[in-house]
Amino acid sequence: MNVPSWTDQTIPSPRPGEEGGEVSKLIAEIRSRDRSAWAAAVSQSLLPPPALVLALSREARNQLFISPTEARRWMDLAEDALARARRASSRPEERDLAWLDARVIVGWAACDMVQGHLQSAHERYSAALEIYRRLGDEIAEARTVRGLQFSLTQMGRQQEAICLALPALAVFRRWKMRGEALGLMNNLGLVYLSMGRHQRTERIFTLLIRTIRPEDELFLLVSHNAILASMVQDRIEEALRALTSHQAACRAARNHLEEGQGELLTAECLILRRMPREALDALGRARPLLEAEGSRFDLAFASICQARCRAELNDPSSAMPPLRAAADFFAAEGYVTPLRGLLDLWMAALSAEPPEASPTDAPWAEKAFLQARYFWKRLPPPGASVPGIS
Repeated sequence: MNVPSWTDQTIPSPRPGEEGGEVSKLIAEIRSRDRSAWAAAVSQSLLPPPALVLALSREARNQLFISPTEARRWMDLAEDALARARRASSRPEERDLAWLDARVIVGWAACDMVQGHLQSAHERYSAALEIYRRLGDEIAEARTVRGLQFSLTQMGRQQEAICLALPALAVFRRWKMRGEALGLMNNLGLVYLSMGRHQRTERIFTLLIRTIRPEDELFLLVSHNAILASMVQDRIEEALRALTSHQAACRAARNHLEEGQGELLTAECLILRRMPREALDALGRARPLLEAEGSRFDLAFASICQARCRAELNDPSSAMPPLRAAADFFAAEGYVTPLRGLLDLWMAALSAEPPEASPTDAPWAEKAFLQARYFWKRLPPPGASVPGIS
């Protein structure tokens, strides 16, 4: 395998008696300063510019599922360090810089994906994948596939996601990269879940839960998705029991994004139990956490939950604005899979006889039907690409 000279292994390791090494010292120094002084701390670092790019982008990755807003701040620093690396190089087109370019592109793509910028994330992942393929770095290529498979799934292109994921999984297994393989399997489980292949989903998440350890980086993410799989298969009580310990673990880890997503999942379970008022309480706890991290994708699902609660409370007119907001977001960003689910829900609600129907229900039903038909016209057929997304 052809790999650049600047890989993760080039970041200096701690020497005996030197706590944390040069990189850990730099990260601690940055964190000790006011955010307005972070860039100055980076500019004063004696680390070689390529190692600096890797250290900063790695810290962004560490923060991604805890605070994507914080991850973006670290990516800003990595971008500045990349510019320094270019200035320090006598050959701007050399392979090492191309590899660093791809590393920064992937970092930004991951931030975009977590915060719901699907089109931008997909374009960036695709660009990085091409660079890694050109450089012959199969490990970096496989890592990039993990993000790309998620964007493809959300775009309704699940078969493409599977075709990309299986060879990447073989790469991780061949190189004995346990954590990377588990992360890819987690995303693969979500692909099968979106396709309604629940037995395969169950096998994947059962294996992951048995394999992953509480101290593993992916523990909370896998825990959340395993609970989601239980909920989708109508095992609501099981999901709610698991959520109790999951939320406690999120709070202990101070992982506000996962905590907000857990509250959102709690709301969905309570809706399925026909407890809309309690679900609205859970949404009230979820929204501030999700808004603080700019997680537009999760906030769109929160809007759907809010609409379902209002409909359950026989208040359809209040359900329309959040439902419309979620549909607009999914359609604009190219989220085909959740948009299909939203419209299925919408049309099912319209086909049912409204409880305690009155003449005032008729304008709402007519408006909802017209809006649903409008969104269906904008929706591509299964497997097709969304305009503006390659």
